[in-house]
Amino acid sequence: MNIIGLSETPIVWRDVDYDYVRQRLGDRMTPEQYFALRDHIYADFSYRLTDDLGCIEFFGPLSRQFAGRDQQLLHRGGRHRSAAGV
Repeated sequence: MNIIGLSETPIVWRDVDYDYVRQRLGDRMTPEQYFALRDHIYADFSYRLTDDLGCIEFFGPLSRQFAGRDQQLLHRGGRHRSAAGV
């Protein structure tokens, strides 16, 4: 069994070089696995913020863009939860 993290799973199709994928993913995933996942993307998630491989980035430059929005969502969720009496 091979567990692949979400941050290495492509959700947006990107045209990247085999050697670049091998360098970027290292031992976490083979380029063949990456291209197999990438070639089976069936929906358009291009509106999502992704890295150069088309993967969601949880840490690094893109994660800072989500930080403010996530705090707002947590605040709203807490406000609704208290209003519902949960």
